Amino acid sequence: MIDALRQTPENLEMLEVLGNVYIQLENWGLASQIIARLNRIDSVELETAQALAKELQARLLAAQNRETELVKHLSGLMEDGQLQAGAAIIRRRLAQGDGEGALDYARELLADDPDDPVLRFIEALVLAANGEADAAADQMRGLVDERPDAENVWLALYNLRRSLGQTEEAEIILDEALEAVPDGDGLNWAHATEYEFNGELEQAIEIYERLYAENTDSLVFANNLASLLSVARQDLESLERAYTIARRLRGTDVPAFQDTYGWISYRLGNYQEALAYLEPAAESIPGDPLIRYHLGSTYAALGRTEEARAEFETALRLIEDEGIRREAEDRIRVAIVELDTPVGEN
Repeated sequence: MIDALRQTPENLEMLEVLGNVYIQLENWGLASQIIARLNRIDSVELETAQALAKELQARLLAAQNRETELVKHLSGLMEDGQLQAGAAIIRRRLAQGDGEGALDYARELLADDPDDPVLRFIEALVLAANGEADAAADQMRGLVDERPDAENVWLALYNLRRSLGQTEEAEIILDEALEAVPDGDGLNWAHATEYEFNGELEQAIEIYERLYAENTDSLVFANNLASLLSVARQDLESLERAYTIARRLRGTDVPAFQDTYGWISYRLGNYQEALAYLEPAAESIPGDPLIRYHLGSTYAALGRTEEARAEFETALRLIEDEGIRREAEDRIRVAIVELDTPVGEN
């Protein structure tokens, strides 16, 4: 990021990302320098730069646990009419466990402009966070009835029903939403996830192919498509396509991406490269049975039998702990049997 900024020192996206990185690293001094740089920008993007500076300042204060100063800062932004700042105050109160305070503040804002759809949506989200699911759903339903193209509200309503275990209702809402916003990336992503959850992998692949074609810069869509191609299909052409898509993930430190790239490397017979990705993925997400299975398969291919057995058994235990049967369970049991089968008898 620093090297890139030397080439384009006023790139707002990169300044925002770097500022957030410094805040996560608790490097307050460098974070403050990024905020100062944003405030010094004097170009056609002046207003955007100043808004980003204020948002980063809010995050910095929150990260430093300076609650009183934070609320004062965000309240000042609200006087400038910035809804994002109001939402930040609400998030902060929710994070502190003050659900009633968050709801009171949301309603304070709404009282000044009761027809504002953004404020009504914020109120609905706070109601959901407070466990008032029916009231939240009613508010969201009213919003999508008025604005059927409001994809974010459809997604919130769908996720609310999903979170309550109301699977059938969630699927009906998703169908309605896709009819209203057929090209919505978020809704199509949710649709692909539904297919994947139900084991309909080819339908999920079809959606991800479209999403990836329209969003080639998206690492998430690239990862999900490559992962499904490597898991759902056995032909060499699909595997090579998965590898082509996943090459951008090389060198990644995101565990889910490491798993995808590592498994594709394993499938291609590059076992040492696979190991370099799957070991850190399993270390970062030790409770994912599929990652443990992938790592165990790699150990087995390298002749590290006991380590492979340990990973397979851990994967099986994790599946049992989840209380569901995964399609991978049968493959894991076969892999354990194969560990004890002399070469030539497979």
